Amino acid sequence: MENRHLQRMYDDACDVGFSMKSSKTGRVVVYVLVDTVIDDDDGIQYWIFEPTAESVRKHPECVGTKVKVFND
Repeated sequence: MENRHLQRMYDDACDVGFSMKSSKTGRVVVYVLVDTVIDDDDGIQYWIFEPTAESVRKHPECVGTKVKVFND
């Protein structure tokens, strides 16, 4: 993702994340950063993202989903 998963989602907000569009349905879900997991060497192992409240309202089927982006 070349660090695009850490872009500010809105000009007036501090949330960072990304949008994911389904190639099957065309629906777009916005995911924001909720946690960063650090490994034993104090390096970032992965980031955890969850859908925004607005995305859940528009697309209730995304409730409970999470995305892990690994730092490779």
